[in-house]
Amino acid sequence: MQHLLPHFFSWLAAHGFTLSNREWAALAWLLIVGVFVLSISDARSSLLGILRRVLFTKLLIVFLFYAVWIVAFIQIMDWLGIWRALLTKDTLVWSVTTGIALLLGVTEIKQPGYFWRALSEVAGATVVVEYLLNLASFSIWIEFILQPVIFFFVVAPVAAKDTESQKIWTKMRFWFSLILISSILIHTILSLTAPEQIVNWEFVALQTIWPILLGIWVLILMLILAVAMAYEGAFLRLSRYRDRPDGLWKAKVGLMLALGLRLNAVHEAAKGGTHRVARAKSVSDAYEAATEYKKGLTE
Repeated sequence: MQHLLPHFFSWLAAHGFTLSNREWAALAWLLIVGVFVLSISDARSSLLGILRRVLFTKLLIVFLFYAVWIVAFIQIMDWLGIWRALLTKDTLVWSVTTGIALLLGVTEIKQPGYFWRALSEVAGATVVVEYLLNLASFSIWIEFILQPVIFFFVVAPVAAKDTESQKIWTKMRFWFSLILISSILIHTILSLTAPEQIVNWEFVALQTIWPILLGIWVLILMLILAVAMAYEGAFLRLSRYRDRPDGLWKAKVGLMLALGLRLNAVHEAAKGGTHRVARAKSVSDAYEAATEYKKGLTE
């Protein structure tokens, strides 16, 4: 056991699991809040309910597919020579936080312009700035105190009861954020330009764009899932319209060939209007009927 521990810690370090003071502080607060929440019986019941919904519904399949999708991304990046083992922790943390939050918005992707708005968010300058602000952290105690203070200024404008209070707290949050970001930037510059500091700028650049690449990859998955979910509804509508279940696959194939990845068209098909497609006797007949249906949507 004593011989295994040094190898284990070496493996953690080699895969980027050395935590900064900011990450240690965040972990400490997470444990404190977690223990407090779990000490409340109602909160425990709610968490168990959420866990059951995840484990015993289609969500589990989605999350498993999501995990495979992330692993596939790593394999592709490794094949291209881009992947570094030191990115393991960053990838894991992003995947279980930002990635899952992004994935849960899959039902909103059908909204006009959602995909491009989400793309601008995951690939925008804000992502780069957020990473740069995390390059260097303060001492552990400063970080430990700062995090609840930041949380307070984020929540305060939302929790304010009247409009006037909201304006005051929003203004205070702006000045607090400006001072904090300026302080972090100055501290980061001083830390990275210190004579004793050795910085691998190539790896820093890779870490900077890594969340952007992951975000784009997950958005592609979301588009695939959104289309699959829409087709599930469209196929259910076909089964309702068709008198006999045999040959239903021909109608499904014809519909897919005609509509392809056009998410809006598939969503409309899930609402109805595909009687001719459902009653088609061959794939070509179903394709022709679905093509006519698609044309009707654009008129």
